[in-house]
Amino acid sequence: EDTGTHVADATLDRYVERPLWDDATALAALNGNRGHVAALRALFLDELPGMRARIVDADMRRDTLHRLRASCGFVGAARLADAVQALQAGFSEPALQRVLDALRETLDQPPSR
Repeated sequence: EDTGTHVADATLDRYVERPLWDDATALAALNGNRGHVAALRALFLDELPGMRARIVDADMRRDTLHRLRASCGFVGAARLADAVQALQAGFSEPALQRVLDALRETLDQPPSR
């Protein structure tokens, strides 16, 4: 069995366990500053709709996923970060679909203020 696929499968399993938003992670990344978390989340949510096309485009996917995963860490977008990590570990159509689903869920359920 391909090791990359095994890692991707394990990450996809964790994906369903994670919340959409992890406030503790976001606060830790931004030294506990709730104002910065709120501001970065607003920017993140504004940028997400344009990400879909770049993720689907194989030529743009690698750089887009790298930036998206980093952004997820700063804003606590836990489920999306896990889905992106799984796709980075090994491309598959199910992994790509999980990223797109997590992206949609993240946009549909913004964090409470």
